[in-house]
Amino acid sequence: MDVDDAAAAAAASAAAAASAAAGVPPLGASAVEKARASGNINIHDIAQTEVMELSAASREEQDKHAEMLRKVEAHRRARTMAVPTLPEEVARALRRLGQPIRLFSETLADVRERLREHLAQLQLDGEGDAAVASLLAAAEPAKAAAAAVEEGKAEVVYTVAAAPLIEAREVIASYSFAAAPQRLARAKRRRLDSAVASAEDAAAAAACTRLKGLVINVSAVGDERPLSAVRVSPDGSLVASAAWSGVAKLWNMKDLRPCGVFRGHKERLTGVAWHPRALTEAGPALLVTAAADKVGACVVHAGKCLQTLTGHADRLARVEFHPCGRYVGTASYDHTWRLWDVETGAQLLLQDGHHKEVYAIAFQDDGALAATGDFAGVVRVWDLRSGRAVHSALSALTQTLTPSLILVPFPMPYSYLIADDGALAATGDFAGVVRVWDLRSGRAVHSVAGHVKRVTACAFSPNGYELATGSDDHTVRVWDLRRKECAYTLPAHAALISDVRYGKSGETLATASFDCTARVWRTRDFALLRSLSGHEGRVSACDLSPDESRLVTCGLDRTVKVWAHEDEF
Repeated sequence: MDVDDAAAAAAASAAAAASAAAGVPPLGASAVEKARASGNINIHDIAQTEVMELSAASREEQDKHAEMLRKVEAHRRARTMAVPTLPEEVARALRRLGQPIRLFSETLADVRERLREHLAQLQLDGEGDAAVASLLAAAEPAKAAAAAVEEGKAEVVYTVAAAPLIEAREVIASYSFAAAPQRLARAKRRRLDSAVASAEDAAAAAACTRLKGLVINVSAVGDERPLSAVRVSPDGSLVASAAWSGVAKLWNMKDLRPCGVFRGHKERLTGVAWHPRALTEAGPALLVTAAADKVGACVVHAGKCLQTLTGHADRLARVEFHPCGRYVGTASYDHTWRLWDVETGAQLLLQDGHHKEVYAIAFQDDGALAATGDFAGVVRVWDLRSGRAVHSALSALTQTLTPSLILVPFPMPYSYLIADDGALAATGDFAGVVRVWDLRSGRAVHSVAGHVKRVTACAFSPNGYELATGSDDHTVRVWDLRRKECAYTLPAHAALISDVRYGKSGETLATASFDCTARVWRTRDFALLRSLSGHEGRVSACDLSPDESRLVTCGLDRTVKVWAHEDEF
């Protein structure tokens, strides 16, 4: 501003002040007064302003808009909030907040999401700040561990192996290293020699023809209470059954004539398995049983108990001999499966890691790998030679690796199977997870998630690289361990799959189900050969004879049935 402008502004201000002092209204005041007199302008004190009330509809819309904004903010906070991941911790957090632990039809993911949203709502309302802060603080270690796993920085923890376990590893490795080349040599001969392939094709066709004509040959009441398991002896002459009464019985295969009784448990039996060389040559035991009394027992043929396997903290589920015959694997509801020395009764391995109950377990024919399945529907394969997970479909699981086979924690194994050559084991749990283990090194070989419900049974094919798993989702899945993928999904039954068993040749597969039927399938194309209906209740187990000419089933109707071709009558 120059000197002339400043002087003009000063003169105007002085003139306005003089006019106000003389009582002359300022410029424009007269126009305002005229407008007020005509009613065109209404000027009054703002404190006396009248405000019109909104209508009920307008207030309702405003409330809806405010509530929508709160929900959006709560959802935004929930997305960034770390909450516990283990089902037990989620239930504990809901209990502390006074919320229901689980609502009807809720899945575990739904429960965790409900906890997350409730915490976000409390934080938004400013209520329960202390509880929210403590729960979030408790979840921070899990969040940090998950971040470390994603970045490949998870810490590996090792535990020194005991001398008996190291010896067991050496025995299992020696056995599997001898068995695997034999299996591979047979596969090579079939591939290179057309005569061998033709002979195997003819034998497979004959076996399928016999199984197509299966009918009930003989049936017997097996016990006063339901039967839980049935297995055929390696020579095909006897059948072993396990009942809820705690009694195991032996039956003649041809006419189901009772041949022996073993009463060694106080609670219901959950599994039974034959020694791999039972009745064919001398062995340390012929039978092994598992029961809900937390005890596994090795039984000799005369009905005497050779060893009692104690150590589980909860009831046992499935039980299997390792193919070498020296070791026994047991699966339990205490979230572990364990390996035992039959000769000494000592526990060699305690394996945990499933976050859900492990229901199924199996050993591969070579004796090197183990597969486990849980009630979350995930299958995992482990290489027990190195204590390292080769493949896992569950990247969120933190793995604690050891060379002593005390590896990744696995809860509640239920079903257990050992492959014929003793190299692999497979387990299944209540989360639907199936894992395959290498018994020689303690390493998890493979983990796959495919079943939408719990895994209840698993079995290795004699070819060594295929694993069949049954589930509560009514399907049987066949996994190719070489490609680490599901090769075939079989809509097998209309209810839970209770048992899955391969024939000795690998050309046939038998399944049992809670839909009161058992079925036999051809493994080359998984065509249904025969559906067997005869049980009046759920079928709990099945097994094929070594020559694949007969099928044995048992069920909750308390009967044992032998199915044979109609020409045998």
